[in-house]
Amino acid sequence: MKRNVLFWLGLFISSFVVAQVSTVQPSIMVIPFVPEGADIRKSLDVSNEKRQVIAQISGAFADRGFSTKDFYANFKSVSQNAVFEDETQTDLKSLIIQSSGADIFVEADISINLQNDGNSVRVIIKACEASTAKVLASKIGDSGKFYTTDIGKLGARAVEKAMDGFLTTMQHSFDDMVINGRSIVVNISFNESSNYNTTSEIGDGGDELRDLLELWMEENSYKNYYHIQGTTAKKMIFDDVRIPLKDPKTGHNYNINKFSRSLANFFKGCGIQVDRDLNGGTLYIKVK
Repeated sequence: MKRNVLFWLGLFISSFVVAQVSTVQPSIMVIPFVPEGADIRKSLDVSNEKRQVIAQISGAFADRGFSTKDFYANFKSVSQNAVFEDETQTDLKSLIIQSSGADIFVEADISINLQNDGNSVRVIIKACEASTAKVLASKIGDSGKFYTTDIGKLGARAVEKAMDGFLTTMQHSFDDMVINGRSIVVNISFNESSNYNTTSEIGDGGDELRDLLELWMEENSYKNYYHIQGTTAKKMIFDDVRIPLKDPKTGHNYNINKFSRSLANFFKGCGIQVDRDLNGGTLYIKVK
């Protein structure tokens, strides 16, 4: 009898935990689409009509219970508190996203088509995880053609069509990250002039660097999940390393940059200097 009670109690607790995880909702920030290689500031300075559609998309998330971040408020704040040279313009979008604290950014590509046979609005929305830019969901919504100049109504119709199925896919992808962590790639290489390679013996124990790196990944990856794609003398690639959505110790957002700092500190502890670079969900480590 006692075993049966414990079994059903355990089952209830497990079901409660799963239910709690599945209801975790991400914070969202909707941003206008920025074409590759375009001037960031000019791309973000969209028309009032497009701003209205962006507000409608953000409102659609808020109406469904999601916490939303104001993109233009963050854009203004970052622009006023930092100096951007021409060569750093491509980093502006990333700075806005990171400073917002949003879990997911939704990029909206908005087309307003004015024709003699009717006007229409088309939106392409793409949800990406903020830290790694991994695509979680995408959808196209088209208002259809109508003889009206009310872009707001056309935009609302297009947004509603785009939201159909989009939120379910996005939430499912986010729930998977909550449970299993987000996936990043760690690419470790060595300068030609470096005195080190993956087989270099480190410390008094004589352990090879590649073995120490694997042990570090096992201890520091989320739920000890990592996968090695391949290792040579001058390169070691972890093609799937899981990191948590939230820092287990502080509960604060955890991202690839924080993980990269921890890995850089590992190398520093081994007496090895490295350069590190981030590109989306890939961390590049170059051993000097």
